Amino acid sequence: MDDRDFSIISGLTLLTTLDLSGVTISAVSIYGTDYFANEIPTNTFYNRIGLLSVSLPNSVTKIGMNAFTGCSNLASVNIPTSLSVLGYAAFESCENLNNIVLPNGLTSIEDYAFYGCSKLSAINLPATINTIKYRAFANCTSLLTVVLPNSINSIESELFAGCTSLDNINIPNTVTIINQSAFNNCTGLTNISIPNSVLNFGPGVFAGCTSLKSLVLPNQTRGLGGSTFWGCSNLTSVTLPASIQFMGDSEFQGCSKLQDVTLPGSITKIGNYVFNNCSSLVSIVLPENVSSLGESAFTSCTNLQEIYIPSAITSIGPGALASCISLSKLWVNQSDPSKVTMGTNVFYNTPTNTCTLFIPKGTKALYAVADQWKDFIQITPKPAPSIYSIRTATNQDYDNIVEFDYVAYFNIFSSFNFNNSISFYTYIPSNTNNQIRLHLDKVSALLQIEGINQNDNITIMDMNGKIMISKQVFSNECISLRQLPASVYLLRITGDKTNFIQKIIKE
Repeated sequence: MDDRDFSIISGLTLLTTLDLSGVTISAVSIYGTDYFANEIPTNTFYNRIGLLSVSLPNSVTKIGMNAFTGCSNLASVNIPTSLSVLGYAAFESCENLNNIVLPNGLTSIEDYAFYGCSKLSAINLPATINTIKYRAFANCTSLLTVVLPNSINSIESELFAGCTSLDNINIPNTVTIINQSAFNNCTGLTNISIPNSVLNFGPGVFAGCTSLKSLVLPNQTRGLGGSTFWGCSNLTSVTLPASIQFMGDSEFQGCSKLQDVTLPGSITKIGNYVFNNCSSLVSIVLPENVSSLGESAFTSCTNLQEIYIPSAITSIGPGALASCISLSKLWVNQSDPSKVTMGTNVFYNTPTNTCTLFIPKGTKALYAVADQWKDFIQITPKPAPSIYSIRTATNQDYDNIVEFDYVAYFNIFSSFNFNNSISFYTYIPSNTNNQIRLHLDKVSALLQIEGINQNDNITIMDMNGKIMISKQVFSNECISLRQLPASVYLLRITGDKTNFIQKIIKE
């Protein structure tokens, strides 16, 4: 057979069953167009809704573009072991196709190959496949589980978008990138394990995954492309590794159950709408290198009570903190508000008359006249909170613009939970040196050591004696314990005049 025979077969509108297993497909050139041997030609059975069953030739190597597109009643296809390429939209919208066996030797599944095969519940992907292209399985609404082969190194854009029944997928450790909207609107996906090989995520990878509850991103992840978790309404926690260098807009927009997230210190920009409508978020610390807070970044975070904005901030976008109706403490470590470009309505519908604005010492006069910041002035004085009984804090006038000594205090305490702040400074004595004090902040995982000598060394070991941290520190220096897993550790400080051992617990 050649393309001329397939043209005749494609016109048999009442055809229901076709067995081509014994056929050889020959090459032919018709009116300047070449048709290749062992290939099901383009559009051969396009929209043949009566077709129920097909057995393909035993020698076929490629199913051409749109070969079976729209065969909505096709339920059975026998594919030979000779097949190497499944063409563009080959089985698109074959709504009754519920099972298909792909042979070893298949190397490529082209764009839209099984798009809209709404009854396809499982698919075997042979180890010979090295390419699965755009939307190949998108809108396969009955697809439950997928095991991807180790032969692929990327998950292409929208590959499983709209697979609403997908609840389990195995991603091999050969994959380095998950592209745009790969799992968009996979509403049945509750959990997914991502290997450490994945370095980058394209925009909207998990957008609309409304059943996804938690996710740990690989510890080598470099970047998020934007809208990564947009609309993940049941997401409660995300672990972001320190390796992340950039995040896009709307990363967590609409994550209404997200209560806590720790942003990597390498982040320099919080984009537009990143936490918009995260109505369960209670507190957040922006990393010290963040210079820009985007438009509506925290709009309608209705349970947000406390936020820290670092000294590097130079731009705050329109409505960035609008409708944060529970905001009670706003920490801004910028010494000159005139250096911050303010968008319109930054604090619209946010209670600036009751929220306390904490600012660097000596800057109150500047903030009291600065655009939008001056809205925090409260005419009626209020008593100093108990936090100011601690030696390092200072307060002036006790209204709701408060000058604060960040250098001496805030850098070692960023949890914002001042109800228990006294216990944070609990004196921890040593048998050999009663001058040393430890200040351990559970939220930021920062440890400050007070009272040691210039040349002292610290060592932190786990309970098996493995050294986790070893370095020379100076008095009052902060040490990050964020990289350590929750456990019990031994802290030892040694020097010419120092010998200090203390058990510490990281929860």
